[in-house]
Amino acid sequence: MALDGQLPVSKVPGATLEILAAATDAYKTVSSQVFRTVFLIAIAFGVIGPITAFLWPDREDSKIHVVAKTLHHWSEEEKLEAEMLEEKIHENTAASMVDRNSMCDL
Repeated sequence: MALDGQLPVSKVPGATLEILAAATDAYKTVSSQVFRTVFLIAIAFGVIGPITAFLWPDREDSKIHVVAKTLHHWSEEEKLEAEMLEEKIHENTAASMVDRNSMCDL
């Protein structure tokens, strides 16, 4: 009979029935204490969690300024990109005209 280990008790030098009984009793006691501790901790978190969630202040009031709205439809994407490209071209053209005019003033 092994005590949940790899080595059978018959191979352990000096092992007697009294030692085996004490080891078995100690193993059972420690195992029950560990399971009891884990169970009590689980109960504590299981009770504290819902109470905390219920009593936690509502954060929706701080999000009043947030507006969820679709800015544009995906089918308008190409049209918007073309408009942005055209604006950039006009900006670059205007900037180059200003540079040329400032060079002429010199």
